[in-house]
Amino acid sequence: MKKRVAHFASEAEMCTLFIGIATGEVSNGYRARATGWKAYPEVWGDILMVREDGFQVGIEAKLRLNDDVILQAMDGGTSYVTQPGPDCRAVLVPQGTGSALHRVACQRFGIQVITITADPEPHQPLVYPELPRPGHWTGDGMWPEMFPIERVRLPDFIPDVVAGRPAPVQLTAWKIKAIKIACILERRGWVCRQDFKHIQIDHRRFLDSGWLIAVDGAWRRGPAWPDFRMQHPRNFGEIDDLFDDWKPPELPAPQQATFGRLL
Repeated sequence: MKKRVAHFASEAEMCTLFIGIATGEVSNGYRARATGWKAYPEVWGDILMVREDGFQVGIEAKLRLNDDVILQAMDGGTSYVTQPGPDCRAVLVPQGTGSALHRVACQRFGIQVITITADPEPHQPLVYPELPRPGHWTGDGMWPEMFPIERVRLPDFIPDVVAGRPAPVQLTAWKIKAIKIACILERRGWVCRQDFKHIQIDHRRFLDSGWLIAVDGAWRRGPAWPDFRMQHPRNFGEIDDLFDDWKPPELPAPQQATFGRLL
């Protein structure tokens, strides 16, 4: 009997549905419920799911269960022991894709296969299996744990990016610091070396890229300044709302006479 394959327009569409179901925000015909899971898109793999007790599941997504997605979930096979990683690794694929060999390979490599259905039949689950609950038992082969030396470090803010989108703009620790510089620049109109020292980010990339130019004794927005607000609209607002918590010390307005000191 031929397998019935669930169809999605894109990996991003599939990931969005999965995140909604896994976090209880989307029901799609089923009653939504609180799950205790948060989704961090593009932090580790396509989606890093984090349970309220800190347990992590790193997920790579593909529209077909194939060699590429298995290798991505393996992360090259070199970081299981020496590098930070999630407690469990998984691949998210539409229901009905992949061969028996691919599924056996995932089982041998300790990778959980998650299937998702776009238009489930009555009484059929949208996602199988469910994410592991506290105290889950791995004796049935579900959710094998990797016991990483360290879990994936989470950003201070949940990235406002779309999981599964090609070449996503990531919210890295560096990007959060860069957004803080952007917030200072929007509020004050200029930045200086002391601001970069306070935020603990290197100013040279901003200058070498033409993002900032020296005008009237300080650095101001240059012609190549990136639009961090457009890249991360929600995160930019969240960081700016906390300005009083991380803002640099007050400085006098720059003048031509103080050019060397502020720069």
